[in-house]
Amino acid sequence: MGIGIQAFVNLGAVTGILPITRVTLPFVIYGGSSLTLLLFAVGVLANISMFNKYEKKYKNKVKDLRESKSI
Repeated sequence: MGIGIQAFVNLGAVTGILPITRVTLPFVIYGGSSLTLLLFAVGVLANISMFNKYEKKYKNKVKDLRESKSI
């Protein structure tokens, strides 16, 4: 979300929709550790989302397999 807001402000300033306030894109300009932490955070969120979708999709299948093995 943070990088989306930054991109919106930057595009608005470039196109003249928003006033130029000399606000740069901190995650891109600072580079290094800031960009690394942003990418790490996005990766963690994507992993959590993927795990939740996987768990919902296969939860019933695993339950059925466990029940069939116990018979």
